[in-house]
Amino acid sequence: MRKIFFLITLIIGLMITVGCGAKFEPEIGVRKTYLNLNEEYDPLDLIYDLNDAGLKIQVIQDTIKIDVPGDYAVTYVIYSADEKQHVTKEFPFSVADSDAPQLTVDDVITLKQGNLFNISDYATANDARDGDLKGKITYNGILNTFKTGEYQITVSVSDRFNNTTSKDVKIIVSENDEVNYVKLISGNYTDITYQSGQAPTLALKEDGTFSLYINGCALLSAIDGKYIVVEDTIYLNSPNNPFVTNDEDNLMLFTIQPNGTLLFTSEMDICAPNYNDIFVKDSTES
Repeated sequence: MRKIFFLITLIIGLMITVGCGAKFEPEIGVRKTYLNLNEEYDPLDLIYDLNDAGLKIQVIQDTIKIDVPGDYAVTYVIYSADEKQHVTKEFPFSVADSDAPQLTVDDVITLKQGNLFNISDYATANDARDGDLKGKITYNGILNTFKTGEYQITVSVSDRFNNTTSKDVKIIVSENDEVNYVKLISGNYTDITYQSGQAPTLALKEDGTFSLYINGCALLSAIDGKYIVVEDTIYLNSPNNPFVTNDEDNLMLFTIQPNGTLLFTSEMDICAPNYNDIFVKDSTES
């Protein structure tokens, strides 16, 4: 009997020890990560009890200078509802500035017909707070690098506070008698838009044939055929495996984007890919 009593006492003691040693990890939400310049704020309003667990929050250090743009931190002590456990946590915050980034790009950019175009190859951007923003540069406007002519685009870059700098740029696409479109675009592509199961893939061969591996079909996994390139559009045709029920429309189209990705601009009666899916070339290929 004594042995049983001792064993029960030991088990209870272990349970209490384990319970007391459990790490206190409160779940805290953050309402905003940055404040506007000279904005009135209460540091206790910046974070909150994510699960409404009765946590008690106390500010022990607030380094924010609301009249000076920059990065700061607020340190809190967070107590459990019974106040028997607590933890100290530091959260980063920023005071926004109103200074737009500096954008550097030529007024006119000249390309050879068929050349790929990535705006980051022609523009740079820097911000006093965020530093190098080259990877954030975007552009709007219609540009077909497979067709000669002049195009107008707007180049823009924004910092983390949504301060934006923009500039209108002219793109001149000149003739290029040496370009081989088929050789340029040939390779293996993967549908990066597809979110479920095995992503569709496209193999474009230099002999003008293709293999499209599709998804979502019970009886069909691949379509083979021939393709041609006209300016920035790839036309695929397969007499053996029709893409659609209407024979007259049995073409599948991809639009070559200026950066070399392929935009699927057709609708299939079966399976995937889907309209506006983006195919990216294997990174190991040139």
